[in-house]
Amino acid sequence: MKKHMKAYVIAGISLVLAAAAGFGLPGLLLRFGDEQQLGQIEQEKVSPMEITDQPVLSVVEKVRLMQRASSNSMALEKGRNYSQETIAGQISGELQTLAALDIPGIPENPEDAEVMAEPVFMMDVEGENSFIVWNAALYADGWGVELSMDDETGKILSLNCYGSVEMRAGSGSGAAENFGDYLGCHVAQVRVSDYVPAEYWDSSEMRDSYQEEIQNQAEAGSTWEEAKKQVDEKWGLGDLGYLAVVSYGDESGLEALYRISVSTESGMIQILPQ
Repeated sequence: MKKHMKAYVIAGISLVLAAAAGFGLPGLLLRFGDEQQLGQIEQEKVSPMEITDQPVLSVVEKVRLMQRASSNSMALEKGRNYSQETIAGQISGELQTLAALDIPGIPENPEDAEVMAEPVFMMDVEGENSFIVWNAALYADGWGVELSMDDETGKILSLNCYGSVEMRAGSGSGAAENFGDYLGCHVAQVRVSDYVPAEYWDSSEMRDSYQEEIQNQAEAGSTWEEAKKQVDEKWGLGDLGYLAVVSYGDESGLEALYRISVSTESGMIQILPQ
């Protein structure tokens, strides 16, 4: 009987040890394998990473990217070509260039203004095209300017000036042509309409009288443009401003739509992409 009991005890202990070994051995083997792996250094050959420049965008392509609602943007501390220390001088110089091109409403002495500017990285959703644009605001006594400037070319892409005094509107088609030359673009299409204060057209009778007087002047021997100019001067509507809607094209083959609005009453000019 004792022999049988001893055999049972030995068999039970053997089963417990076997079970413990079954549960513990895989873990021990895994830990041993990890330690062996940690003690080895493996080398793999991979292709070197290539960093390529983004495509150089034309002015029209930049304007279109700037206007796309789906474009991504990120504020930067500085641009590639301009910094907080140099941007004010560049903006002042470009404003003076526009004034020399007979763009109306550019304030005098922009170098005296207080300047706040921030560079913004613009990128399309595909990540294929990008550029840096500076958004800036200038303030001085009696006037202000808001603009966007391309970091690569230093060209002003959009402009909003207000508070200019003794401003003359000039020609809407001339302003459209001159700003296109400044951007390095050609005018694909342009449509100009004269600015007239709303109070002049309070009634249909006034509008009809205005148009009739122009017609009478034209039938008397003047061209329509000459007749309109004479009637505008008589009515006090001469050189009050205009709205020019112009489409600019460049070497990219694309076009960008701009709105050039001038009002001598408010001393304002806006050159804004649409």
